[in-house]
Amino acid sequence: MKKGCALALLAVPLACSGRTDQGTGPSASRVVLSGTMSAAANGVAIRNGLVQIVDGADAGRQTFSNDIGRYELADMTPGTVTLLFSSSEFVDQRRTEMVRANATLNVQLEKKGFVLSGATTTQWGEFIGDVGVEASQDGRVRGGGGNGMTGGYRIPTLSPGDYIVRATKWGYVTVQKPVTITGDTTLDFVLDRVRVSISGTVSEAAPCSGPIQDARVEIVSGPDVGLGASSTATGYQIRNANWGKFWLRASKPGYRLAEVSMDVSSPGSKEGPQELPASSNVQMHFVLQRTVGC
Repeated sequence: MKKGCALALLAVPLACSGRTDQGTGPSASRVVLSGTMSAAANGVAIRNGLVQIVDGADAGRQTFSNDIGRYELADMTPGTVTLLFSSSEFVDQRRTEMVRANATLNVQLEKKGFVLSGATTTQWGEFIGDVGVEASQDGRVRGGGGNGMTGGYRIPTLSPGDYIVRATKWGYVTVQKPVTITGDTTLDFVLDRVRVSISGTVSEAAPCSGPIQDARVEIVSGPDVGLGASSTATGYQIRNANWGKFWLRASKPGYRLAEVSMDVSSPGSKEGPQELPASSNVQMHFVLQRTVGC
């Protein structure tokens, strides 16, 4: 009986020892988040920029970027984290990221200033995409902007003062406007298309022959509806027309009217691998059939 009790007593501490080893095993994995802070305008490193964790398991932690703009937050808890990047001369930037493993997060900050923005449209209200918009002051470009197909532009971080703002796009007349920046400012542009001339002849269809005089040739769709000219013995010419897609009609009493769809390229439009100017004088010839014999 005494021998059995001794064995039982020895079994208890062994079992307890096993549970203690399991509870003191390796802790959950930790991660490192690092990256650089730089200026959006020129890519120059931002020194002594503050990086703060403002939301997440490690909220309250912070660090600073070094002389080459690099920062590092080590021993972080994996998960979603929100960081605030700030520096005295730059606009704060807040980023929320899912960090499951060691990760790199590079940020670019805009210099503090005002935003100039607006829309670029045709005179009939259609948005124009890919317009180059720049603001200059004292002969120097203070900001530069361009837009995609949405027809909007945005130039951030402009200092207060007087600017000349220019909007340019091939196929359109360049527009520039003065503006005084004292805060965030909206400035819209309406661009006029570079104009083209449409010319040609109006002649009789077989079996008749010869030119037709006093036929009316006019645009019947698009922004230039009603723009036209009368034919002479040598032909017709419609001046100052917008390039683009439209229908052109030739008509005269005693003849069957004729219509044709036109797609006139913009001067400076892309045609092939190189940027080539389109012709400013487009030709379209008409042959009209009499409703009665010659």
